[in-house]
Amino acid sequence: MTEDPEVPGGPPPEGAGPPAEARRTIPLLWVLGGCLVLFALVVAAGLKWDKERRIAAECRGNLQKLWSGAERYAAESGGAFPSGPQAPEELVERYLHHARFWNCPATGARYLWTSRPRKPGDPAHLLLAWEVRPHGWPAERHHVLFVSGRVADLDGATLRALLAEERREPPPPRPTERNPGLRDDPEAIPPGARPPPPLPKPGKPARPEPPGGGEKPAAPAKEAPAHAPQG
Repeated sequence: MTEDPEVPGGPPPEGAGPPAEARRTIPLLWVLGGCLVLFALVVAAGLKWDKERRIAAECRGNLQKLWSGAERYAAESGGAFPSGPQAPEELVERYLHHARFWNCPATGARYLWTSRPRKPGDPAHLLLAWEVRPHGWPAERHHVLFVSGRVADLDGATLRALLAEERREPPPPRPTERNPGLRDDPEAIPPGARPPPPLPKPGKPARPEPPGGGEKPAAPAKEAPAHAPQG
């Protein structure tokens, strides 16, 4: 006796639904695909981490090179580090001789240098140079150079606090630029000014200038002597 295929509870007809082997293969493919995606993410994260680590090492090396130039500058300049925004360029031109040392390799921005007077032996927490734009992965940070020569990476809040402390310091005195064309006499005539006319010598009163554009006045005519009457 054969069972009717339309009767509920009977076996499915031939060809209805996937075979048992296909039903077992589909979950395995999903698991394999998920593993491949996870492996690709891990490899991509590792490559990016390695790249950021190499860039950070190069950035720290640039700041350490600037520090070595600043040490030589202090030894030749009376024990004071350079100051002002042009300090990295000056150190590169005088000691390092390569423009790549004043730029961050990650962002291409130039390092900022403090405008406050600094010298070896100052408190170790004072800044000497720092990055304008942060970089890094997974968290962006700023690489900074301290007066002690230590290079560190700081978050934005810590760097802003150090810069605010630096701004509270008294500004450096402005250098007085001396013009070699001026003399020390306060009554000296400035260069390019027209000197005043000379004063008359004492004892000789100044003769007034004749009117009429400098022409001398005509002398009065002499009268002829009168003849005495003859007797």
